Amino acid sequence: MRRPGAALIAVRAFDAVKVYLPFMLLQGGFASRLPEVLHLPWQAFVWLYTLSRVHVLLFDWLTTAYRIDEHGITLRRGWPASRTTTVAWADVASLTIDQDVIHRLLGRHRATVVVGAETQPNLVLEVMGDAEVEALRRGRPSEQDRPSEQGWPFEARSARTSGTSAHTS
Repeated sequence: MRRPGAALIAVRAFDAVKVYLPFMLLQGGFASRLPEVLHLPWQAFVWLYTLSRVHVLLFDWLTTAYRIDEHGITLRRGWPASRTTTVAWADVASLTIDQDVIHRLLGRHRATVVVGAETQPNLVLEVMGDAEVEALRRGRPSEQDRPSEQGWPFEARSARTSGTSAHTS
């Protein structure tokens, strides 16, 4: 399994600034109107909020890992309770590759993998490079493996999904 690149820290920093900057601008005007007795609790709140933003910057990068192989996509997130989601290629309903402003500036992509099962969450893979996006596109079943009017051929489906399925542990 591999960890997303350091560009994920830049993406999270951009997301944090979008929330943090308006908060800091508003809190300055709000703090000036507070009675003197509430300045210390307000300062404690602002510092805790600031520390939580720093935590968000590094936490995703340290606790996210993924693998793209011939069997499908595996995504592991979280600490101390790690959650691993594995999706076989046969279970991928759609794949969306997009770039917002920060991804475009960094030359990276965001991939959203929609799983066919309604009970499974979508997988979002951040800050993927061009080679990884191509691996995702190649890893998907070809057009000849897609369902026809008769449905999936049993032998082909069992060979593709042997040992792998959409599951979360």
